[in-house]
This record gives sequence, C-alpha cells and structure tokens, in this order.
Amino acid sequence: VKHHAGCCHCGEGYRLHVVPAPQSSDLLWGNLGLSSGNRQCRSCCTCLIMLVVLAISFCVIGVSKLTAEQFQAKYPTFDTCTTMNAHFHHKEFNHTWHEGSSTVLTTYDVVIDYHYDDYNKTEGNTGKLGCMCGKMM
Repeated sequence: VKHHAGCCHCGEGYRLHVVPAPQSSDLLWGNLGLSSGNRQCRSCCTCLIMLVVLAISFCVIGVSKLTAEQFQAKYPTFDTCTTMNAHFHHKEFNHTWHEGSSTVLTTYDVVIDYHYDDYNKTEGNTGKLGCMCGKMM
C-alpha cells in the first residue's frame, strides 16, 4: 500500500480518496433521512414561495404608489400654506366669507378653490383645503 497526500493506492486501478469528516454542527440533521430528489423538491418549493411573496410585495408597492399619486392629484399641497395666516370660525359666527389675500386664507378661498368648476374658474384644487385642515389641527 502506497500513501500519497489524501490518497491511498490499494492495488491495481483502485484509489481511495480520504477527506476529513465535517463537524457535527455543520450537518443538517433534518435532511439526513431525505433523498436528493426530496431535498431538491423542498428547495424548489421554498424558492417558489419566495418568488410569490416577492411578486406580491411588488404589487403592493405599485398599488401604493398609484394610490399616492391619485391622492396627490386630488388633494395637492399648497406651497405657501406655512406662510399664510388662516382665519376660520365656527359656521354660525363665520365672518370669513370674503376673499382673502396672499397672506390670509379664508373659508371663502377654500370653498372657491375646491369647487372651482362650479364657480366657472379655470384653475382650482390647489391644496387650500389641506392647508385649512392643517391649520385647524
């Protein structure tokens, strides 16, 4: 018997390959009783489940972005909201049914902006309703 590094020659045409055994902590003990085909089937099922969850995640993200764009189109932000003074009162004591100015936002401004098409305005829905709600909170 001749010995070479990791190999043993035992007669004509036969070679034994010797490798160290893996650590017992490296073994997946749950897989020892499974055939190779069974392990591949489990791996495929796991990958399929992962792809389905990933596809659902992309769909949820897409729908969320679309909903956010639709909400933004319906309720745009009013850029000068932080610099404006808002004058709103209880409806019974509403003395703000007059047009405001560039620095004063009134109930009149909000209603005309939100229902601009009913008042034959060419521009509207610029976010004054959101500004009003933010100022009231």
